[in-house]
Amino acid sequence: MASLSRDPRFPKGPFRCHFVQFDGTRTCRSTGKYNRKEAQIVCQTWQQAEHEAMRGDLTRDRVTRVINETLLRMGQDPVGRTTVEAWLSDFLEAKTRLVPSVAKKYQRIFDQFLDSLGTKKSNRWLDSINEKDIRRFLTELHARKLNPSTINNYLFTLGAAFLKAQNRGLIQVNPTEDIEAEDVESVGHTPFTPEQVAQLVATAKGTDWEGACLYAWGHGTRLGDTCNVRHANLDLEYLVTTFQPQKTKKEITIGLHPDFVEWLLSSPTPSNSEPFVFPSLAGRETKGRKGLSNEFIDLMGKAGIKRRLLRESNGGESHNFYDLSFHSFRHDAVSSVWNAATAKEIARRVSGHSSSAIDRYIHVNLDNIRAATALIPRIPKGGISG
Repeated sequence: MASLSRDPRFPKGPFRCHFVQFDGTRTCRSTGKYNRKEAQIVCQTWQQAEHEAMRGDLTRDRVTRVINETLLRMGQDPVGRTTVEAWLSDFLEAKTRLVPSVAKKYQRIFDQFLDSLGTKKSNRWLDSINEKDIRRFLTELHARKLNPSTINNYLFTLGAAFLKAQNRGLIQVNPTEDIEAEDVESVGHTPFTPEQVAQLVATAKGTDWEGACLYAWGHGTRLGDTCNVRHANLDLEYLVTTFQPQKTKKEITIGLHPDFVEWLLSSPTPSNSEPFVFPSLAGRETKGRKGLSNEFIDLMGKAGIKRRLLRESNGGESHNFYDLSFHSFRHDAVSSVWNAATAKEIARRVSGHSSSAIDRYIHVNLDNIRAATALIPRIPKGGISG
């Protein structure tokens, strides 16, 4: 049985607890309490934990419960634990840089994972989630016939949330860390050829799509960033464009491609009241039946550019995947620079891919940035107006 005593040398010092450890040895430890009643509570708790360890009944949940019962008896707040629902909500809330569409995707992934747990989600503690829970969820995704890349996206998103919890000491082990990613077929967007871009430009002549195609071809920008570029983003003196991509919100600088510069200089001078380079495309939704993406697909059809279906929709979250789309411009810019320069860093810069430390420069090397863009080939002259 546990007992209390005081050090004879310090009769008014804190009470000491004498108790038997799980291996049968006796020990003495200071409770840090000067009040006998409080010291007795602490001492009994230590002894109870050691007894349960001897019987093999001691678990992480049981230790937390014993400690919380002790704290409540002493009039103190219990040790806090985080539910998996609360943590995923906090994790998402902290992602302030996420654009609404990405935040919505994260929320959908988290909601589906919580539903897969099979119990009232508010009752599951974050530290109770294990590898088995993750694998069961992935099995459900397979049953829904999601493609491997989509399943990997689910896994990586959950992994990021659990890794942050591990780094904060909320969990001991990341339950996703030993789960391998799915094998993904080497199926992706096909870059446009210069001749195809010339066809697009010729078909779109006289419209904002003409300039938008040239801008995307020369700079590898996404659809939303291309259609919403402003005149204020363009520096014709230094031949660069500087903007914040909608996806990352981190400012980047890219050299202006000569094909786009020629089109811009041959276009009517905009009034001071028109901030957008492509006003008929700016501010519009990219998705949807009347979205910019479908409008561009219609342009491809008029230009005689056919698309190949690479992967069919599963009727749910996985949609039809084609070899060519507006995103192919992004592959064009990166591929062209990579093939011409075999320099990964230049390829990253020309399309504005982020890198934690490298882009945090104060003085931008404009010569290198312009040189990178110059590696992207010119399109056949017949496709440029002016």
